Order: sequence, then C-alpha cells, then structure tokens
Amino acid sequence: KELVIGGTLQQRISSCLQVMDKFLKQSEPIVGSMLVAEKQYGGRADNLFDAVLNIMGVSNLKSVSMHSSFPDLGMDSMMAVEIKQTLEREYEIFLTAQDIRGMTLAKLKDLSNSHKTEVVGQNPLAQAEVPEAINLLLRHIGTEEFSNVPIIKMKTLVEDDKDAPQVLILPGLEGMAAVVEPLCSGLEAHVSCLQFCRGTKVESITQLASSLLPYVETFVDDLTIVAYSYGCVVAVELLHMLEAKGRQVRVIFIDGSPEVLSRLVKLSFPNNDENLFQTMLLSYIMMRYIPHDQVVNHQEHVMKLSTYKEKIDYMIDVAPYSVDISTKFITEMCIATY
Repeated sequence: KELVIGGTLQQRISSCLQVMDKFLKQSEPIVGSMLVAEKQYGGRADNLFDAVLNIMGVSNLKSVSMHSSFPDLGMDSMMAVEIKQTLEREYEIFLTAQDIRGMTLAKLKDLSNSHKTEVVGQNPLAQAEVPEAINLLLRHIGTEEFSNVPIIKMKTLVEDDKDAPQVLILPGLEGMAAVVEPLCSGLEAHVSCLQFCRGTKVESITQLASSLLPYVETFVDDLTIVAYSYGCVVAVELLHMLEAKGRQVRVIFIDGSPEVLSRLVKLSFPNNDENLFQTMLLSYIMMRYIPHDQVVNHQEHVMKLSTYKEKIDYMIDVAPYSVDISTKFITEMCIATY
C-alpha cells in the first residue's frame, strides 16, 4: 500500500530518473516534480489516534509495540511534518518536532483519549442538561391536546358563577396558556388566555394580531388585557386595531423587553453558524421526548442535512414509537420555536 502524505505519494528513484531528462531541458533554475495521489472519499479518521496511524501506514497494532517511538515505527521527516500539520489543522493540538519524535503509540493513545474528553466537554449537545436559557423558551410548550384551542379558560380564585373583572392574557413566545397558570391561580378575576400556536400560519405580528382580534371582540367593553413578554408586542398591535374600531381597553405589560430572549438565546448559541444553530435547537427540543444519548448519536447526521425541515423529519423518524404525540404536533412545535 502506497503511503499518502499531504495529498502526494512518495516518489521513487525510478520516477525521479524518468523526469530528469525533462528537468535538464528546462530554462528555469529551480524545478520539481511530485506524484499527486488520487482523492479518497469516506476514509477520514474519526479520531487523532487513527489519523496518525494512517499517516504512518500502521494498520495492525498487534504487529508493533505500543511503547515504540515514531521513528522506530518508520516515521521519516515528511511523515513528521504531515503528523504535525494534521494535529494542528484537524484537532488544534500543537506539538514541537521534538515532541513528535519522542511520541509513542501509548502516549498518542492517552493524548487521543484526553482530547476526546475535552471535545465532549465543549460540545453543548453532549451535556445531559439543557441550558437554562433554552429551558426558559421550552418550559411551557404545552400538550398536544390543547395546542389547537385558540382560547383557554384559566383557573383562578373566582368561581365561574361569581361577578369579577374580565381579564384576557397574551402569553410569551411559547404561545401557550401553561406559561401563565401560576399567575392566574392568584387572580380574583375571570381570566382567559389566547394561544398563538394553534396551526394558524402567520408571517408577521400584524397577521398574528388579526387572527386573534375576533376572539378579543367577543369580550365585553370592561376588559383588561395582560400581556407577557413577547405577548406585549402582539398586544400593541391589537390595541391599534381595537382603537381603529373605537374600542378602549386597559392594558398591563409584564416583562415586555424584546431583547431579553434574544440575549439569552445568544448566550446559548454564541456561534453564528445557522446550521449549528438549527441542529442544537432541534436537539434540545427533541430531548424532551427522546433519550439524550440517542439525540447526540444522531447529531452528526442531522448536521449534514441541508434544510431545517429535513432535520425535523429525520429526528421524528428515529424517535422511538413510545413517543405519545403526533408527528404533526412535533413538526409545528419545532418550526414555531425556530
């Protein structure tokens, strides 16, 4: 088997002699030749230990000693350069030429294991716990049973047959009533909550507000709208529509800063790579329904898929049959969150 180093083959003396005649006829003072190796696809090593073995042409570990130095295993100067460049380029490991000459397979194995542990520690998807910022976004996705209900009557301190103020709540980016349940449980009012994620396709805040307007208009004039987080933006648009119809309501904004969620998400996704962002977000969502190890095992394949929809479909396909929610609900939830 011919040894490939830096995309070239080692040139034999016979090959050098064949080009010598051409060299002597050149007018240039410096000439050179090389044998370019054919590109091999699918042969990339999975770890630095195998990568170095491939460079040195070691295919059978049983035939060599784990404590033999690289020069004893046949490493020449070209191999040393290739090993150094590979470690730096592929694994961000920087060794001196002396370090490489004194390296043994046993030391290389230890280096490979420590590097693998470090990479796992840096990989956010390899962590069993979802970042707190993502939990803030996903903590109240809700259940499929009520996901398509446009407005939900909330449980409060007031019985249904008692007189009390009318309150309509707009939830945060989750779009689900579950996020405001703790708040409603302490209110002395009749409270209803509008839900955003109910299958209605909208592409702007105005369209979302327009889809909610008919439900708002069913309430009596003495109405208080309470908007939380992202719901504050929707509430402002609803107010414009109500005012245009001569309707006036009281409005209370809670935590309406539009930059808070953006900053939290950026802390969890510091990389601007859109493909990585999609894969990480989808993985965090699917960890709610699929074992953590299974999600991580499919991460590399998901990264290779070109569209977010393809990534969603793939994760649904590999999900266990025990997941008791529909494919449609998972798909809509992933798209809405993104």
